[in-house]
Amino acid sequence: TKTKPNYRVGLMTALPVDVYADTYKVGLASMTAEVSYKVSPKATLTLNSGYIRMSADNQPDFAQIPVLGGVRYALNQSFYFGGSAGASFYNKSAFGSTDFMYVPYIGYQSKHISVDLNYLNTVKKESAMKTLALTVSYTL
Repeated sequence: TKTKPNYRVGLMTALPVDVYADTYKVGLASMTAEVSYKVSPKATLTLNSGYIRMSADNQPDFAQIPVLGGVRYALNQSFYFGGSAGASFYNKSAFGSTDFMYVPYIGYQSKHISVDLNYLNTVKKESAMKTLALTVSYTL
Protein backbone atom coordinates (compact mmCIF):
# COMPACT_ATOMS: atom_id res chain seq x y z
CA THR A 1 0.00 0.00 0.00
CA LYS A 2 1.15 3.47 -0.87
CA THR A 3 1.09 6.08 1.86
CA LYS A 4 -0.20 9.48 0.85
CA PRO A 5 0.79 12.76 2.48
CA ASN A 6 -1.21 14.31 5.32
CA TYR A 7 -1.88 18.04 5.62
CA ARG A 8 -2.35 20.06 8.83
CA VAL A 9 -3.26 23.70 9.32
CA GLY A 10 -3.33 25.44 12.67
CA LEU A 11 -3.10 28.47 14.89
CA MET A 12 -0.24 29.15 17.26
CA THR A 13 0.10 31.32 20.36
CA ALA A 14 3.75 32.21 20.90
CA LEU A 15 5.18 33.47 24.19
CA PRO A 16 8.74 34.86 24.11
CA VAL A 17 11.04 33.56 26.85
CA ASP A 18 14.64 34.36 27.79
CA VAL A 19 16.14 37.56 26.28
CA TYR A 20 13.02 38.71 24.40
CA ALA A 21 10.52 38.05 27.21
CA ASP A 22 10.93 41.52 28.74
CA THR A 23 10.37 43.31 25.44
CA TYR A 24 7.98 41.27 23.29
CA LYS A 25 4.52 40.01 24.11
CA VAL A 26 2.46 37.08 22.87
CA GLY A 27 2.80 36.31 19.17
CA LEU A 28 -0.23 37.50 17.22
CA ALA A 29 -1.92 36.06 14.13
CA SER A 30 0.38 33.06 14.15
CA MET A 31 -0.48 30.35 11.64
CA THR A 32 1.14 27.07 10.67
CA ALA A 33 0.86 24.62 7.79
CA GLU A 34 2.41 21.17 7.54
CA VAL A 35 2.77 18.38 5.01
CA SER A 36 3.76 15.02 6.48
CA TYR A 37 4.58 11.62 5.05
CA LYS A 38 4.56 8.44 7.17
CA VAL A 39 7.75 6.44 6.59
CA SER A 40 7.08 3.71 9.19
CA PRO A 41 4.26 2.83 11.59
CA LYS A 42 5.74 5.22 14.17
CA ALA A 43 7.87 7.75 12.21
CA THR A 44 6.64 10.61 10.02
CA LEU A 45 8.69 13.08 7.98
CA THR A 46 7.36 16.65 8.18
CA LEU A 47 7.75 19.88 6.25
CA ASN A 48 6.13 22.94 7.79
CA SER A 49 5.99 26.68 7.60
CA GLY A 50 4.17 29.45 9.38
CA TYR A 51 3.85 33.10 10.20
CA ILE A 52 4.66 34.36 13.70
CA ARG A 53 4.01 38.05 14.39
CA MET A 54 5.58 39.49 17.54
CA SER A 55 4.56 42.81 19.06
CA ALA A 56 5.89 45.09 21.79
CA ASP A 57 4.82 48.35 23.39
CA ASN A 58 8.09 50.21 22.81
CA GLN A 59 9.79 48.22 20.01
CA PRO A 60 8.91 47.71 16.34
CA ASP A 61 6.68 44.71 15.56
CA PHE A 62 8.21 42.01 13.41
CA ALA A 63 7.27 38.69 11.87
CA GLN A 64 9.14 35.42 11.46
CA ILE A 65 8.41 33.02 8.64
CA PRO A 66 9.97 29.66 9.54
CA VAL A 67 10.46 26.93 6.92
CA LEU A 68 11.35 23.68 8.67
CA GLY A 69 11.81 19.98 7.97
CA GLY A 70 11.75 17.31 10.64
CA VAL A 71 10.63 14.00 12.08
CA ARG A 72 7.68 13.14 14.34
CA TYR A 73 7.64 9.89 16.32
CA ALA A 74 4.39 8.38 17.65
CA LEU A 75 4.57 6.98 21.19
CA ASN A 76 1.07 5.50 20.87
CA GLN A 77 -2.23 6.35 19.11
CA SER A 78 -2.45 9.78 20.81
CA PHE A 79 0.94 11.06 21.99
CA TYR A 80 3.98 11.96 19.91
CA PHE A 81 7.19 13.98 19.99
CA GLY A 82 9.46 15.36 17.34
CA GLY A 83 11.82 17.97 16.12
CA SER A 84 12.23 20.28 13.15
CA ALA A 85 15.05 22.46 11.88
CA GLY A 86 15.47 24.98 9.09
CA ALA A 87 15.46 28.67 8.30
CA SER A 88 13.57 31.60 9.77
CA PHE A 89 13.00 34.61 7.54
CA TYR A 90 12.02 38.11 8.76
CA ASN A 91 9.80 40.84 7.39
CA LYS A 92 12.10 43.62 8.69
CA SER A 93 15.79 43.94 7.86
CA ALA A 94 16.55 45.28 11.38
CA PHE A 95 16.16 41.69 12.64
CA GLY A 96 18.34 40.21 9.91
CA SER A 97 17.34 38.32 6.81
CA THR A 98 17.64 34.63 7.71
CA ASP A 99 18.56 32.69 10.85
CA PHE A 100 18.77 29.00 11.75
CA MET A 101 15.79 27.72 13.80
CA TYR A 102 15.19 24.41 15.56
CA VAL A 103 11.98 23.30 17.24
CA PRO A 104 11.60 20.30 19.58
CA TYR A 105 7.98 19.55 20.47
CA ILE A 106 5.55 17.16 22.13
CA GLY A 107 1.95 16.69 21.12
CA TYR A 108 -1.39 14.98 21.47
CA GLN A 109 -3.76 14.02 18.65
CA SER A 110 -7.39 12.93 18.83
CA LYS A 111 -8.90 12.16 15.42
CA HIS A 112 -8.31 15.30 13.30
CA ILE A 113 -7.38 17.74 16.12
CA SER A 114 -3.84 17.96 17.51
CA VAL A 115 -2.24 20.12 20.18
CA ASP A 116 1.54 20.70 20.22
CA LEU A 117 3.78 22.35 22.80
CA ASN A 118 6.75 23.78 20.86
CA TYR A 119 10.04 25.34 21.93
CA LEU A 120 11.16 27.56 19.04
CA ASN A 121 14.83 28.50 19.22
CA THR A 122 16.11 30.96 16.62
CA VAL A 123 19.90 31.11 16.64
CA LYS A 124 21.04 34.68 16.01
CA LYS A 125 24.63 35.91 15.83
CA GLU A 126 24.46 37.97 19.02
CA SER A 127 21.99 35.77 20.95
CA ALA A 128 19.17 33.28 20.60
CA MET A 129 15.50 34.18 20.36
CA LYS A 130 13.52 31.57 22.30
CA THR A 131 9.75 31.17 22.19
CA LEU A 132 7.37 28.74 23.88
CA ALA A 133 4.35 28.08 21.67
CA LEU A 134 1.07 26.21 21.83
CA THR A 135 -0.27 25.10 18.46
CA VAL A 136 -3.77 23.74 17.81
CA SER A 137 -4.15 22.24 14.36
CA TYR A 138 -6.55 20.29 12.20
CA THR A 139 -5.51 17.41 9.96
CA LEU A 140 -7.30 17.66 6.61
